[in-house]
Amino acid sequence: MATMLSPTSDLVLVRHELRMKRLQEIMLAPRVAPPQPDHGSIRCPQCGTARAPYSMCRICHPRRNQPKRSPEAGYKRGATALGISVDEYRRHREDGERWCSFHKRWEPLEAFATRNERSGGLRGYCYDRMPVVVTP
Repeated sequence: MATMLSPTSDLVLVRHELRMKRLQEIMLAPRVAPPQPDHGSIRCPQCGTARAPYSMCRICHPRRNQPKRSPEAGYKRGATALGISVDEYRRHREDGERWCSFHKRWEPLEAFATRNERSGGLRGYCYDRMPVVVTP
C-alpha cells in the first residue's frame, strides 16, 4: 500500500533532488583557477621583467646589487658611534673585546650570549645584564 505524500513533502523532495544534482555538477566540473585580476603590471626599465606597479624589480633592486662593505667601514661606523678613534676601536676588537651597551664598557667576547638574528651573532649586552630566571 502506497502512502500518500502531502504537497509540501513532494516539494521538499524535489528541492533536495535539485540540490543533489547541482552538487554533482559542481563536483564533477573541471577545476579551473579563477582568473587573476590584472593590476597593470609594468616592465622594469633596466631589465624588462614584469613587475607590479609601486614595487621594485627583484633583479635590479638597488640594495640587492650593492657591493659588500669592507671591514674598515664597520670599524669606522662603530668607532664613530662610540666617539673614539678607529685605531682604538680596531685594537679592542682584535683583542677579542666587545662594547656592552648596558654597562658602557668593553667586555671580553665570552661575556656575551649568542643571538643568531644579529649580524655579529652576539647580544648587545653582556651576561651580567641578562635577566635571571628562577624556577621553583
